[in-house]
Amino acid sequence: MTSAEKTALSGHGVAAPVGRDRELRLIGLFLEQAATEGGALLLTGDPGVGKTMLLDVAAAAADKAGTRVLRVAGAEFGDEANFSGLSGLLAPVLDHRRQLS
Repeated sequence: MTSAEKTALSGHGVAAPVGRDRELRLIGLFLEQAATEGGALLLTGDPGVGKTMLLDVAAAAADKAGTRVLRVAGAEFGDEANFSGLSGLLAPVLDHRRQLS
């Protein structure tokens, strides 16, 4: 991560985690694109590798930049598929659905 990218994160009040330059660079690129085009960020990996911390950094930077952040945590339901994750994700913005074109 360049010093400019670290400054960009810190300029949003976000402390850059140590040793995650590659991931933070990708998150920074995603945030730039998502600010104008929208988008979704999905991180996968084994438990304990820092996914939540990276998502927290991304959400904090986006929030500080004035971007609405919607988050949901995944859960395993076995063979049953339902829409509880989608429902939880969209619940905060359902009142604004009439404004969609």
